[in-house]
Amino acid sequence: MRKLLKAIGIITILSGVIGVVYSVFQAIRMKREEDITSEFPDADEVHITRNCIFDGIKETIDISKTKQIDLTTRFGGVSLTLEDVDAIGGDLNLYVDCSFGGVEIMLPRAYNINSVCKVFIGGIEWPTDDVSENNPTLTISGRICVGGLSIGYYEEDEAERE
Repeated sequence: MRKLLKAIGIITILSGVIGVVYSVFQAIRMKREEDITSEFPDADEVHITRNCIFDGIKETIDISKTKQIDLTTRFGGVSLTLEDVDAIGGDLNLYVDCSFGGVEIMLPRAYNINSVCKVFIGGIEWPTDDVSENNPTLTISGRICVGGLSIGYYEEDEAERE
């Protein structure tokens, strides 16, 4: 029985190490692909894509016309402030693919937040303020593996100061 438990322990540790090594090699491959392909501009800004591989991004994005934001983070961190400059805010979809990293999102207080994101050894944190059901909704989907996603509201005057 001891040998069986020892074998199971060794297999568990090896599979964890293999998973981390695989994630590192996948991130290196993605970084090379990102360096080779030029990033296309967000022409109409309806669909915005940001990749953060072994790096960090801190950015403010006008989401007045945006419907979808895709974030990929590997061994890095992303900090986005989403501003609704024209105040016409519609529903917004946020797809997050985060491994060994973190994502911080700040958005206007008018947005409801709904998460259908899958999390493995990590977490999602967002405020539980009561917002009218008639307001636009930020829907979060994707996966987080050994990482975290933090969402917060900013006051309108805070965004103007930055």
